[in-house]
Amino acid sequence: MTMREYARGETSPLLLRLAQQARLAAESAGADSIHDLRVAIRRLSRCLRVFAQFYPAGSRRKLRQRLRKLMDAAGAVRDLDIAMALLGEAGVPRCTAVLARLAVQRRKRSLALLAEVRRWSGRRLSHVWPRKLESDAAEKTRQAAWNEQASPAANARRVLPRLAQEFFAQVRAALAAHPSPERLHRIRLAAKRMRYTLELFRRCYGRGLESRIERLRSLQQVLGEINDCATTRRLLDGAMPVSPQRARTERFLAARIRQKTAELRRLWSEDIDAPGQELGWAQYLSRNARAPGGGGNTVRAAAKGQ
Repeated sequence: MTMREYARGETSPLLLRLAQQARLAAESAGADSIHDLRVAIRRLSRCLRVFAQFYPAGSRRKLRQRLRKLMDAAGAVRDLDIAMALLGEAGVPRCTAVLARLAVQRRKRSLALLAEVRRWSGRRLSHVWPRKLESDAAEKTRQAAWNEQASPAANARRVLPRLAQEFFAQVRAALAAHPSPERLHRIRLAAKRMRYTLELFRRCYGRGLESRIERLRSLQQVLGEINDCATTRRLLDGAMPVSPQRARTERFLAARIRQKTAELRRLWSEDIDAPGQELGWAQYLSRNARAPGGGGNTVRAAAKGQ
């Protein structure tokens, strides 16, 4: 199997998965369907970036731009869902004006999301876009990440250890600087990129890769909870006037951020970046890749959680 064939084999099921999630989201803009849609978007978008050299630049960029627009629409609804849930945890009564305002915004954003999702469904993602991406006019880059003459396993052994090293260095540097929630959000994005890149090579590795993906998922979870609090604080600026209740809510959110940041540091120092872990990642990724088997990664990824 060539590297180009491997990349196409990973992309096709991700397109299909996005088409399925778009159909489900078109039926209901519930929290679960929005979450699953956002995960499908992220996975496909990362795949298109990682394997950029194998796809026509115009079609790939156009698809990623449209994915970003869909992601923004889904994210706007999701942020409001999280904000209303956190306000409830903070003790804000359901009948207060702030929750009424957020509920109105949520309905408006949901309608915008449904309209966007239905446009995606109409494009027949699983049929139209695969043809657009199948052109032989792949992008030519000065320093292509992947060697088309080498096998997928050889490429994985060469590239993934370097990506892991860069990821460890990035997170260490950020945590050493006592980062703000905004800076931690950048770590969260880096963790997502690393995780979704590793998922693209599930067919080349075994259980050792799954355990590393699970660690990244745990890191993402804590970082996501910190980002949820920071996003909710920003939403309060336009929805909740200065009052004792707002002060209590902001104290609750600040305390949650401190708690989760401490949890993040423990997870990083005691598990992911414990002594010898980075070397273990590098050795595993550089030595254990084998010839890929089975189909694309999406079915297995979905079965193991989002």
